Amino acid sequence: MNGLIKYFIIGIIALCNCIIAATPNIYFYPEGQKPPGIPADSASSTGIALSAWADAQVDGNDALFAFGNDEMAHSEIGSGSRSPAHILFNFSEAYSYITDPIQSAELHLYVCGASTPNPALTMSVARVTAAWDENTVTYDSEPSFGTAQSGYESALSLNSRIAVDVRDSMESERLSIEADRHGLVLLDAGTASPLLFTKESTIPEYRPYVHVFIPEPFGFLVYNIGFLICFILRNKI
Repeated sequence: MNGLIKYFIIGIIALCNCIIAATPNIYFYPEGQKPPGIPADSASSTGIALSAWADAQVDGNDALFAFGNDEMAHSEIGSGSRSPAHILFNFSEAYSYITDPIQSAELHLYVCGASTPNPALTMSVARVTAAWDENTVTYDSEPSFGTAQSGYESALSLNSRIAVDVRDSMESERLSIEADRHGLVLLDAGTASPLLFTKESTIPEYRPYVHVFIPEPFGFLVYNIGFLICFILRNKI
């Protein structure tokens, strides 16, 4: 009988390990635009389309023009006679599906051009702190944004995807009330001036998406309790 109890506890621990392994990876993408390569929906990987997704370029070199419907957007640091250009993203609907702390979050973008063939790309990310509209926002009407943090820093081969770290900005938005969620801004922190595809791209594999990893605290809790019980009873069974 004691042996049966031992194996029962071991089985519970194994089950909890399965729960941990099933921690969801969630992929958010513009509605009806699931990019190739995203795993099929399953217990550990879920793709969710967002109708509220928005992205737009604002460019100080054409400060009154609205670029929200363009297939491509670029980010540029202000230098010499050139003014800055930024890229805005908003996928606030994602937080309807996220209830636990975000462990990691990456904005995946396809880079099709830059100022040099193999640029050393450095990009920063900041939270947008005021409302904006994809179809009308311009550089002159650009919303304010908070302190920028490093999001990507690496040598880059053109015509490839990059994964920009947006974890801190997304977790900060998750903890905010809905009225204060205005999205993110992507800033060029170097001289690469990358050209990126937006959600308007007609080529599916070029469209952006967000990959969010969320831990399962319940699974870890049950696992640790089960491990503790097994440790206590090990010498008594």
